[in-house]
Order: sequence, then C-alpha cells, then structure tokens
Amino acid sequence: MKARTRKLPPLPLGAFLLWALCLASCFQDLPAGRIVKIEDPPAVPEPEVFYTLKFAVPEGGSVTVTPEKDSYRPGERVLIAAEAENGCRFGCWSGTEEGSENPMILAMAEDEWIIANFSEETASPEAPSYTLRVDSSPNGTVAVDPEKARYVEGDYVKVTAVPNPGYLFSGWTGTAGGSENPMVLRMAAHQWLIPRFERERTYQVITDRNPLGGTVAVNPDRTSGYRQGEGCVLTAVADSGYRFDGWSGDFSGTQRNLFITFDRDYRVQAEFSAIPTEISYTLTVIPPANGTVALEPDKPAYYENETVRVTAVPSPGYMLSSWSGPVSPGRTLSFELAMDGDKTLSASFMKRGWTHLLYMAADNSLDSQALNDLNEMEAAATDGKAMSILALVDRKAGNGDWPDTRLYEIAQDPGGNSAGLVSRRLDSAELGLSRNAASELNLSDPVNLERFVAFAKRAYGADRYSLTLWGHGTGWRGGDSPASDGAVPMRAVAVDETSQSYMGLSGLGDALEGEGLSVIGFDTCFGALLEIAYELRDCGGILAGSEGPTRETGWNYSELFSSVTGSSTPSQFAGAMVDAFRDSYESEENGTFSVVSLASVPALHAAFGNWASTLASLVDTSAEQDKLRSALFDPSKIDAFYFAGIESDYYADIASLALLSSSLAGSGILEGSGAELLVSRGTALRSALDQAVLRTWSRKYGETRDQLGVFVIGVSPGKVPMSGHSPAYVRGSGGASLDFVNDTPSWVPNDDCSAISVLNRLFYSVF
Repeated sequence: MKARTRKLPPLPLGAFLLWALCLASCFQDLPAGRIVKIEDPPAVPEPEVFYTLKFAVPEGGSVTVTPEKDSYRPGERVLIAAEAENGCRFGCWSGTEEGSENPMILAMAEDEWIIANFSEETASPEAPSYTLRVDSSPNGTVAVDPEKARYVEGDYVKVTAVPNPGYLFSGWTGTAGGSENPMVLRMAAHQWLIPRFERERTYQVITDRNPLGGTVAVNPDRTSGYRQGEGCVLTAVADSGYRFDGWSGDFSGTQRNLFITFDRDYRVQAEFSAIPTEISYTLTVIPPANGTVALEPDKPAYYENETVRVTAVPSPGYMLSSWSGPVSPGRTLSFELAMDGDKTLSASFMKRGWTHLLYMAADNSLDSQALNDLNEMEAAATDGKAMSILALVDRKAGNGDWPDTRLYEIAQDPGGNSAGLVSRRLDSAELGLSRNAASELNLSDPVNLERFVAFAKRAYGADRYSLTLWGHGTGWRGGDSPASDGAVPMRAVAVDETSQSYMGLSGLGDALEGEGLSVIGFDTCFGALLEIAYELRDCGGILAGSEGPTRETGWNYSELFSSVTGSSTPSQFAGAMVDAFRDSYESEENGTFSVVSLASVPALHAAFGNWASTLASLVDTSAEQDKLRSALFDPSKIDAFYFAGIESDYYADIASLALLSSSLAGSGILEGSGAELLVSRGTALRSALDQAVLRTWSRKYGETRDQLGVFVIGVSPGKVPMSGHSPAYVRGSGGASLDFVNDTPSWVPNDDCSAISVLNRLFYSVF
C-alpha cells in the first residue's frame, strides 16, 4: 500500500464574505472612544469527503470488490480479489495500485483506478510412458498390480508369480531377473518379464505298516508324498503279547513315536518281539500333593523290560520339584522307565513363584546371538528354584541351522554353557506351534506376543510374570517405514525379515494392556524412555531397560537367572537386571540402565508437561532459541544417547534437561516472569523422576542420579538435527498414534507451528 499525506481543504469563498460583512457591521455599532471585545465568528462545518474506486479488467478473469459501493469514506477498507478464468492466471495489479498480492486490502485515501492483469497458462510437457509385457506359462500365472496398458515414468508395479499346484516359482528372466516374489518394478523403460516354474519335488517314507507283532501308523499318511520341510509321525503299536523293541533303517531308538521332517526319502522299520509271560513286575506310584503322575501304559503288571512312559502333571500354578524312586531324571517332566523289577516312585511339586518370558525376535541380523543367549540361560543355576523360563525364538532362514519359530522351556545344562541346547521344546495351541513340526511365526505381529502371554498364564501359571523383549530397538519409533526395495530397518521393537515388518510401540502397548506383568524388560537399545513408560503405564508394575545403545550381546542371562529365585520380589528381580547389566557394561562409556515404577509414570508425565510448558513459554526470541538449541546438543550440558556416526534418533536425559533449564533461567539467558517458575518446576520434575525411577546405574554417575530419556529429533551422522520430525511424533498430524504424543502438547511438535511447545520453539518457530 502506498503511503499518502492529507491536506485540509481551503475555506469556501461564500463563507469568507459572510464572515467579513458580519465583522464590518459590528464595527459600525461601536461607540466612539470605547474598546469593545470582538467575538469569534461562528464555526462553519467542513464538507464530508468521498472517494471512488474504478477497475479495468482485460480478458482472462474478473474482479470482486467487498463491500461494493459507489463511493467510500477516507480510511474505509475494501477487499479486492482477482479470479482467473480456465486456462489463465492472475499476474499483477497496475494503475493507481501495483503489486501481485491477491486478494488485496485497500484503505481508501484517494480516488482509485486499478487494472487487473491476466495471462494465459502454458501447458506442461506430457511425461513419458512405458509398457509392461508378462509372458504366460502353463505351470503358473502372474498377477500385475496395477494392471494398465501404459505406465507413466516413475510408476511402481507389483508383479506376483503364482505357481500351479505341484509347481514352485524359480525366478524371472527378461528385462529383470532374480527370484524375488512378489517383485516391485519402478517403470523407467519398457519391461518384458518371463516367469519360470519348476515341478515341486516330493519325498516318501517307506515302511512296513503291518510287521510281525504290531502295526505302524503314519500321520499324516500321504501316498502322494511330502514336500520339503513337511513332517509326519510314525507310531509303533505292539500287538497283545508283543513289545516294541525299536526302529531300524534310517532311524534308531526305542521311542514309540518317530518324528520325520522331510528333506529326502526315508526307509524305516519297526521291530517287535514276543513278551515272555512267565515274568511280570509292578510299578507303584505314591500319590503326590498338588499334582499327579501319569503312566503309559497304565496297568497292574508289566512284562520284564517293558517300557513305561512316566509323566508328572502339576496342578495349576505348581511345577515339578523332584522325583524320588529308582531313577534320577532331575526335573524332567516325562521319562521312560524300563521294568526290570518291582518299582516305587513319587513326585513332589512346588508353587511356581515366577514365570519368565523371553520374546526373542531374531529373524534378522541378531540370529546367531539368539543361540548364545539361550546357552547363557541354560548355564544359569535354576535347578530346584520355583520358577520357569520360557523362550519364544524366531530365527532367520538360511542360517544353516533351524530357521523356524520354536518355543522352549529352559532347562539347566549339566555341562554349563555348551554349544547344544538341552531345553525342552514345547507345543502351544495358542501359537499354533508343535514341538515336532517346523512353523514360521511373524514376531513383529503384536497378536503373537499377546498369545505368548496367554499360553504362559494357562500352562505355566505363577504368582508373578516377567516379560523381556529381546532384539533391536529404537525407543518410541519402533522403526521407520520399509524402504522402496522392501527392506526394513534393523532397529525396532521386533524386526521380522521374513515378513519384512516390525512391531511399533503402540502395537506393543495394545498387546500388553491389562496383562498385569510384574516386570517388563527391554534387552534392546533405547528401552528406558518416557515415551515407552507412558505407553506401558497400564501394562505392568516395573519397566527395566537401557537409556541408550547396547551391544548385540545384550544381557548376561547366566548371571541374571542364577541370582534370583522363585521367591524374589519384582524389585529384587529388576535389581538383579541392574547388577548383571552393570557387570557387563561397566567399561562402556555410555552404559546406562534404569528401573521404572509404571504406577508413578502418570505423575512423572504430568510434572514433565508442566516443566515443558513453562520452558516453551520463555523462549520468545531467536537469541534464546539459538542458545537453548545449542545447549541441547552440548555434551558438557546434556547427557544424550544416539548411534554415533550414523543417522539416528537423538534422546536427551530428563534429569540433565531439568538441570539445564534451571541453570539457564538462573543465569538470565531465559528471562521473563516465568523464569522463577521454571526453576521451581525443574525441581518438581527431578522429584517426580526420583519417585518413578526405582534404581539407575550408569558408568558416568554410578547410582547417584536417576535417569530416563525422552526423544528430541533425528540427527545426521555428524549430529546435525534433521529438517523435521516424523508425522508419528507430531501432534495433530493425523499420523500420531502414541499416547505420549497425543497427551504431551507442551513438548512434542504440533501440526500448528505457532503452537507453544518446546520442540516447536526449538525447531519450527520464527521470531
């Protein structure tokens, strides 16, 4: 808007003459020799001024005026908007006003004549397009999504090969090769794909189903054969007067159930022999308390050397303590007993104090480490303790060992930390797992975590339960979206390479809500964060984990489970986690571990929100913004945790944040009436943190400072802040699902950049 100066209008001539005549008549009436006061002439009102507003509109558009009137008073504001027709665009104003602002607000100060200028739009060049040809095959089909005649450059197309029954997809030829299925193409040229299918190989089990002295049942019995990795069970059943002696051929042993997983053809024969009738023995079981003992077969007398399967069946909430009798099988629930004389045995049971659950997502780069940690658990001194340890382990395909998902009850290894596994593999109806068959579960799916907990509570009922989440971890995020090539990040709550997916923090909270777990541990990086504790506040009693990165070797499970018993309290168990972590990480520069009371997290969250609200309100200049942002990345002022040298999330320690903001307010860097309140709320935050954090160890402070992290922003390999936050951490973005993001407006970024929050003030506000 152009600046204008206004002049008063001159006095009209008629008014001037009238004033002069009145003055003359007054002088005629004055007596001689007297001084008379002359009164001021009466005031004459200034006439009201109006201005006009006219437009010239060339072809290509129109102009709207609000309000639209014949004339306007000085200073009256008018809204002028130019609207282009199809194929045209508005350029600028000319005449008495210039510029390209549209709409324009004009304060009337003179007569205006304005021209609206429009011009034709130029069409953008058409993007190149390409075709996709996919050849057919008699042994399978190909699905194309989306299926179009032509694709614009840059379009993505998913091509899926679907083999017919009895065939397997073996790869692509043409303009693109490989065996990826489905395959995603980015169209940048014409493509021609040819799918290859090969007949699926099957295998046979060759056995005599009706040998002398018994029968052999095959389940499932498939005369058409078995595919690679499929399995079947052969059961030997002796006829009356005969006994089963064992297997011969490709297998040996005396177990009546033989489990076969096919990778070739197998030959096997069941051997039976007549049982001498002149000798028999009795097996007496002393009825135990809190459980029973089952015999198979269960009969009054047994032939000499006949085998009996003996199984302990604890009552709900109890576990086997020991056996007494002619054998010493330790705490094995089930064993075979050869009848070579009259025998008496009994079992004793004890109340199970703890069931410890290990959720081991190792279908990724941590595959080999999973076996090391299972060996560490078996090396722990657990015999005789009223606790059970269950490990659900999903491993990576192609590791040269078993690549599937298995459920184990950990048993103590008499040989210590040996390479093999001695633990008992379990069946689980909830998870659809069989100890005799290969199965693949996606541990990134929260449903499988929920089912694992349900199985443990049903089959291994206890007074208390702990859950340890084992694998990669990025704290609040739980991973980023998969890249265009389908790869997933190698740090999340649970990464599953087979399904190309991961578990997010909100999914973890949904799976565990209301489960009442005594301790939830994170054998991952970035487990001790306020975002995680707030998401799990209704899921259990204690959270335990590291505030920063950890080694792939993780925790020392041998030391952890050796140092606790079935009567340990949740605080004692979490304390044992701290001790084992300290012993392993006392030489690590950023080693840290915290134990948090989840019941105290809501009060800590409220104190953190009050403190953040006060801090955000004090940052109202660019100088304050720069000083606070600089301090936030100063290692001498803030204890921070991130992966050095690579792109990473950056977490700040809450205790050091409270101390920093108070010192800034006390030194006058942050000024205003709220500076004193900031100091008070920083003190309250430290107090709430001390109430929530039951125990902390770090190499830097020992156990003298309670620590818990909170997310700030992603950083580059050089620790330079990223240009923005993920929508999942932006309140009001539509992508946020975490309770912490939705419930902490004074800390997290807001979709409205003008909103007052700490991260808005630090990274998005312009002063």
